[in-house]
Amino acid sequence: MCSKINHFAQNNQIVIGADLYEMVKKMNDYHFTLVKSYDTGQKFQYSVYAVTRR
Repeated sequence: MCSKINHFAQNNQIVIGADLYEMVKKMNDYHFTLVKSYDTGQKFQYSVYAVTRR
């Protein structure tokens, strides 16, 4: 999944998937912005988040 969502990142940007986002979303040092919902070809969308430092 990582290789599939990496192309949503802009230059010098990190993106993470919904699974990792759920584990780190309460970290105060970082800001997470929903970039896109990736269609996995199955019955659900996989959210992709950009990570920036606060």
